[in-house]
Amino acid sequence: MLQIARACKHREVRAAIRTAFYSSMRRGEILMAKVSRQGYSLGDTKNGRQRIIPIHPHVAVLARRVRFTLTVKQFEEA
Repeated sequence: MLQIARACKHREVRAAIRTAFYSSMRRGEILMAKVSRQGYSLGDTKNGRQRIIPIHPHVAVLARRVRFTLTVKQFEEA
């Protein structure tokens, strides 16, 4: 999976693939997640609770630098 990320030319898609690898988050979760001090915040989930996913040290720099602005369709086309 990390080889796929290296081969990808689009910066946000590369960051999303690495984030998925280290966090087990789904594509939609990654694109809507907000970075907080505790980790990635997914807001309210279907059970009505906020979900926080810890940020792995390997993607901590990405979490601070990359803001995902892609839509799911743009992600698929990249």
